[in-house]
Parts: sequence; C-alpha cells; structure tokens
Amino acid sequence: MPLNLLIVGQTQRAEAKPLVEWLSATLSTAVQEHFTDLTLALEAALRTNTIPDLIVIVQSQPDEFSSTEIARLFAFAPLARVVVAYGAWCESDGRTRHTWPLAARVSLSSAPARIEREWRLLNGMPGSEPLPLSSSREEVFAVDHPVCEQTTFEQAASPMTVLVISPDPAYRRYLNELIAAAGHTVDSGHESVDYVATIQEPLTPSPSPRKAGARGEVVDRLPTTIAILFDADPWDDSRPDQVRSLRQQHPMSNIIALMSASHPQHEAELIAAGVTSVRTKLGDQAAIVTAI
Repeated sequence: MPLNLLIVGQTQRAEAKPLVEWLSATLSTAVQEHFTDLTLALEAALRTNTIPDLIVIVQSQPDEFSSTEIARLFAFAPLARVVVAYGAWCESDGRTRHTWPLAARVSLSSAPARIEREWRLLNGMPGSEPLPLSSSREEVFAVDHPVCEQTTFEQAASPMTVLVISPDPAYRRYLNELIAAAGHTVDSGHESVDYVATIQEPLTPSPSPRKAGARGEVVDRLPTTIAILFDADPWDDSRPDQVRSLRQQHPMSNIIALMSASHPQHEAELIAAGVTSVRTKLGDQAAIVTAI
C-alpha cells in the first residue's frame, strides 16, 4: 500500500520550487496531497479519514502557522513524520520562536536529505532511527551530521589542501574532520580564528602524510589546489570585503562560503566579491565535500 504524503505551504514560491520538484520526482510512489492552508489540509484529511504518513510543511514566513494549528496537526497525526522546511526569512525562528519543535525544522536547501531519511524510516529500511521531537539542538545536529568516522566518502582523486576560516571552534573542528574523511589535507599551519585578519601570506600546499596504496605499497599523495571554507555567519556588511581580501591573496583558490541559511541578496554579494559557491552549513555533508 502506498504511503500518504501531505505537503502544506506556499509551494509556488521560487525558493520552494526545487524542493517541490524533488518531492514529485523522488517520492513518486506516494499518494501526494498539496494544500496552502494547514487548517484546510486538516479538514480535508478528516473528511476523507486519511492519515498522512509523512507531512512536509513549507514555511515561507515567521508566524505563518499558528500554535493552535500546529497543536491540531500533532494531535490529528501523532505517528506521522513531520518535516518543516523553512525559507530564508524563517532562519531565526528556532531562537526567537518555539512554535515548531527544533527536531522538525530544517532549511529548504537541506530538506531533501532529512526527508529522504524519514522516508527510509517509514519504509522500514535498515540504519534509520527516528529522531524524537523533543530532541535538543545538539542531538538534531548529531543525527543530521554523523561523526566523520561513521561517514564514508569516495576518496578525492586530486587531494587538496583546505583551509577552514571560522570563529566557531567546534564547527571548525567538525569541518576539519570532514575534510580529512574526504581524503583532503587540513591546512593546520594556517589555522584561522579571526577570519581574514590572521591570513597575511598566500598559502603554500604542503605534502600530506604518506599512505598505503591500493597494493600495499607506500605512495606519496601531494595536495595540489588550495580550497578555502569560509564561515560567513553571523552576517554583516564586512563579509564581502573579507571575501575580496581572500580572493586577492588566493586568486586561483576555490572559496566556498558557508551560511546557516543564505538570503539570495547575501549570496549574490558573496559571489560578486569572489566566492566560488555558497553552501548551507547544516546541509548535506556531501554537498560541502563536492564543492571543494
């Protein structure tokens, strides 16, 4: 029997279009219902006695859904898996509002990975554990971003020396582990805490440790191109200037900006300043690795 998928929100908006198209293509076996209004969606489900298995809420604005509607949703379908895919204008809701459980919220750009995990869970696939709605922010991050020892990447064919620039020590360590797991070399010699201010000289690639080859022989793997992961949070008007400084010093490097949830205007400013690409900090690990 096919699973029931309920999608609620302003799915016609440009920022929601990629997710809606992905849902249509990836979850094609589900019986899909689309509504703009949550109250109307619940009334329709009651009339037809249809209990959704997976509910995807597309949130475009803060306070778009009332506390009463949300309470009714969880009372009506207590066993359903709920994913709230929020847009750029709602990125601060997890700090300033508490209408949706933290464990249900995920940015639009990161929603496919979360929904795919919930879909595997609903289909009884191994390796999928439910994330309780009462989970803390740290517990949600740990599930969405498993430790690198448990993550398998295809090893990079052309290893690079990668510099992480972030004021957040914990996030910097996480990225360093992610880089190493993907087969790249962390530029620990230019460890940066204070963004661009601490980078005074162009970086020089350094040899990575010798490691065993496919047949057991010891081979040298020398990183070639330098890439830079630039944490652009919290946003202020100085971020594009910092990127220009980086680009002047490293004209041939890939500069990947990382943001919690990027506004199109901020993303455009970073690209104009010299960023190669912008990725969501809490998105799929593979997206960051691929950007390098």
